[in-house]
Amino acid sequence: MDSSQLLEGLGLFAWGVLVAFVGWRVAWDPARARRVGASRWWLDRGMARRRGLSKEEWLDRWARLSHTLAKWVGIPALLFWFALCVWMIARGLGA
Repeated sequence: MDSSQLLEGLGLFAWGVLVAFVGWRVAWDPARARRVGASRWWLDRGMARRRGLSKEEWLDRWARLSHTLAKWVGIPALLFWFALCVWMIARGLGA
């Protein structure tokens, strides 16, 4: 048993669970996604105004896109992350 690789795998797995929890809370709750977008409005307001979007329209778009991004990029990335963690844990147990 290789305890260092086992602990690395467990730590990375715990980190992935934390990232998944935070991402889930933001992406699947439109009100929370709008609050996150509101804190970012100062950065993107010039681009939104060039596209003719008001702040409310931009926040709605932000919430919708964060959900889409989490679904199509975040979930596959987390699945890969967890598979890597399980591989590291299995190698740690098998060594």
